[in-house]
Amino acid sequence: MNPTLLIDLIVSQLTVLIAQLATRSGMRPPLARVADEMFQSLVAELQEQGVPQRVIADMFGLALRGYQTRVRRLEQREDEELFTLSMSLLRDIQSLSPVSRDTLETQYPLVPEATFRSTLRDLVDSGRVKLEGSRAKPIYVAVSQEEQTTSAQARLFALRDMIAVLLYRDGPADVNRLSARLKADPEEVFDALDLLLDDGSVHTFTDEHGTPTFRAKTYHVAGAEQAGVGWEAAIYDHVQAMSATIIQSLRLEPGDVRRQQVGGGTYSYDVWEGHPHYQEVLELLADNRRRASELRQKVQSYNEANGLAESVTRSTYYCGQYVVEGYSEEE
Repeated sequence: MNPTLLIDLIVSQLTVLIAQLATRSGMRPPLARVADEMFQSLVAELQEQGVPQRVIADMFGLALRGYQTRVRRLEQREDEELFTLSMSLLRDIQSLSPVSRDTLETQYPLVPEATFRSTLRDLVDSGRVKLEGSRAKPIYVAVSQEEQTTSAQARLFALRDMIAVLLYRDGPADVNRLSARLKADPEEVFDALDLLLDDGSVHTFTDEHGTPTFRAKTYHVAGAEQAGVGWEAAIYDHVQAMSATIIQSLRLEPGDVRRQQVGGGTYSYDVWEGHPHYQEVLELLADNRRRASELRQKVQSYNEANGLAESVTRSTYYCGQYVVEGYSEEE
């Protein structure tokens, strides 16, 4: 087994997916933190699996001291200083809008460049400032209150659906855990949870430490692709299901009887108009979706009428399909 080749190809494919998401509908979300967040997530997962620090450092091609320094740097956050700088920058942008980064930098000569630029990124992330111009000469524009309200509502609905899928897939969680997972303010998480509690899709209870905790018994976003609502959660759910399937399959020993229920298959069909199975192939996804939806509805109706058993087996079925038209044998 050579995991290096596989990891390289997966990372390459994921960067294509991230780039597509980053440019969807003309949006330009900041990507500067992606590498650091990937590093932190990988470190946390390796530590969870019991890998020693020295080995983790070696896997990243770092000396132990350099690895520890990088981890500490990413963990340290001067919240009070950044908050003060953030408020000051926001006032300047609102009064000078539109204003170039060069102009703003001249007003903060004592602030380190990395801190200054990360604070600007935070303002853009929060939806209070828009980034225009070129990469070499960025221009910052203050967002109107009306635009902020619309953006905040869209973010609230996206958080609502993300929280629902996280609670259903990963199990119960409190507000702090959800905030850390989503990198969202606790107040935002509370607002999104209120929506879920109101429609009954999420329930709350108190854990053994007396902490209010939330759980979801069901999760489903209908027509996310068509309606444009919940598409973020739907895409995450697709990726999570595929990833969880592969991870569970890797953990099973050869010959394990559970391999009959765990795993996946990829099938390609080369057809054309006039081919006797052309329509059958193109309708495969719709047929599978219909059968899976009907079965989910039957199971859900029974569970709602009879309640869940103390120990439940959750089987997650994922189906996907893409089509490349105009493909020739030479290509």
